[in-house]
Amino acid sequence: MSWMVWAASLSYTFSFCVVEWVLHTPYTVDDIVIRACTGLVTPLLIQWLARQDTDAPTISSLPQMLLFAISVWALGQLVLTVYDTALLYNLGHLAGRLPGALVTAVILVAARWWAARTPQHGEPGLALTSIGTGLRWALALFFIPALAVRYGVNFGTPLIAGIAGLLICAAGAVHALREGLAGAGPRRTMLWTAQIAAALLAGGAAGAAAVLLVTDTYYEAGVLRAAALCFAVAIAVCALTDRWIDRRLAAPPKTAAPEV
Repeated sequence: MSWMVWAASLSYTFSFCVVEWVLHTPYTVDDIVIRACTGLVTPLLIQWLARQDTDAPTISSLPQMLLFAISVWALGQLVLTVYDTALLYNLGHLAGRLPGALVTAVILVAARWWAARTPQHGEPGLALTSIGTGLRWALALFFIPALAVRYGVNFGTPLIAGIAGLLICAAGAVHALREGLAGAGPRRTMLWTAQIAAALLAGGAAGAAAVLLVTDTYYEAGVLRAAALCFAVAIAVCALTDRWIDRRLAAPPKTAAPEV
């Protein structure tokens, strides 16, 4: 929707300009002018690119979701490289960052190439479908306030930023429940609850380990790695348990042997 692109551009531009003003330098006014100009040009570019990508497949199978997680992690790493070297004016860090950035770029290109050639592999199970639905809703709801929530941690009130993030996640979960569990019976709903609990526990443990076992210069790198790994483990648990449950429910009931 075009209005969402313009609303997000306005939100991001305003947030960046506020941060620029708080971190005032002799170049602040120049930076604000540049950000205002890009805030007008970027939505037009995004809308043009979106019109070229009308046949994008729906991401719903396990391989597609895993490739999505890899792509998000790789793209985030490249953004952090630009952030560390160009946006913070630390070009001296570029030599150390460049080899890792090149490897990450190769991973990103390979993941997108593979994703474009990955078939759907049939209909996903209930838990995996609900995870995909929740992700789509969360991304749509986060699209506009994402940068304000992120910089609210450092330049605003962290508690309000945290609450805003949790509310957006909760709204995405509500929509996922409403759409994903429509038509599911009580027994399948109980099994789904157990699946999601197991997926969240396994994904949370993997994400926590990803943060605790590695020391990062910027906390965003740890959050990005933890989120990608948490998502990958959670969808793997959902896919495996979906397959097991669907086979059990589809199996014909055993009949007692006739008495002789």
